[in-house]
Amino acid sequence: KITGIQVPLAAIASANNTKFVWVVNPTTMQVSKRVIEISDSIGETITVTDGLSSGEQIVVAGISYLAEGMLVRPWSTQP
Repeated sequence: KITGIQVPLAAIASANNTKFVWVVNPTTMQVSKRVIEISDSIGETITVTDGLSSGEQIVVAGISYLAEGMLVRPWSTQP
């Protein structure tokens, strides 16, 4: 059995055969790129087997527009 953290496929980016996610620092709301290891998955989620800890916040929308240290804000359903 593979253990890890399930994340949406949309949160995973890749460059030069390296997979990564953008992790949000909850104090500064800045993003940083984090290299991860993944397992084979089918469906809308993928299992991160290394590089991410439970409870960390990651970006799942607009990841192609991010840069190291960029400020983000949480998405809200409130206007």
